[in-house]
Amino acid sequence: MNRPNRHMRYRRSVYRKKRIKLIAVCSLCAVVVIALLFLIIGNLLGDKVEENVESRKSANETITKEDSHSTPKSVIAFPVPLSDASSSLSSRLKKVAADGYSEICFELDSADGALLYSSDVAQRLGKQSSGSGLWKLNDATELTAENGLYSIGVTHVSDFSGDDDLIRSAALGYHSALISEALRSGVDEVLIFAGDIPPDRYAELARLALEVKRLCPDGIIGISLPVSAFADAQNSTVIDELWNAFDYFAADLTHCTGGEVGAAEQISGELGQMLYYLLRYNARVLLPYTQNADELSLMIAAVNGSGSENIQIMPQSNT
Repeated sequence: MNRPNRHMRYRRSVYRKKRIKLIAVCSLCAVVVIALLFLIIGNLLGDKVEENVESRKSANETITKEDSHSTPKSVIAFPVPLSDASSSLSSRLKKVAADGYSEICFELDSADGALLYSSDVAQRLGKQSSGSGLWKLNDATELTAENGLYSIGVTHVSDFSGDDDLIRSAALGYHSALISEALRSGVDEVLIFAGDIPPDRYAELARLALEVKRLCPDGIIGISLPVSAFADAQNSTVIDELWNAFDYFAADLTHCTGGEVGAAEQISGELGQMLYYLLRYNARVLLPYTQNADELSLMIAAVNGSGSENIQIMPQSNT
């Protein structure tokens, strides 16, 4: 009678042990699975935190980089040609200063690339004769400084308008040397007048500016672009690239010379298309020279009405 009971109890004991082992194994597996899940979730959260930190760091670096860009100087520059004789140039500079201008601008070359000053760089490369009879820049800038005037040289970098990429590649070194020569000769800043250079070549101009910065780390160099380049949203990326390479922007309105629509009215309309860039970057406005004082005053007033006082009156080409 007892033997069957003992056998039954033994079977129950074995069953309980197996069940306990099964529960223990299942519990262990569950613990391992939960631990793995926590580990995976922890890694994901950690990666997310690192990603957010890097994102914030990148954003801060971008803000810092933008904030560290030098504030563009506001000017009201009047054109003075370098073609004058010594006494005539000195008289012109004194008159400009007496008229209340603090800055002057002059062309370093003509629209077709001919240099308007005596360049050691060009002479060494055989691109200009030594007896040209033109002003040496350091002599001209000494006169400018004597009259308390800030000098702005304008270059057309005409070689960049051509379609031959090999010529443009060679021009990079030549023009960067010329611009650096001008800055080292006492010209306070150089403005590249981009003119009809198409937007798909603006990156080449950015490389030119960076090369000048390598040669003249403290040199100030700006770039003039047509209003259409600023107004076209497709150019936003290259505009940012140019801003990182140049010290300031200028908007070319030298074509606003009146006609059926008055020059001042045309200026107001065109500046309205690029008001964002005009105000955000304190972009300089390039106005055409006119001997009509009233017309010039109206053009300056039109720029002021758009919220800017940063103006450069461009010289007549080859004057």
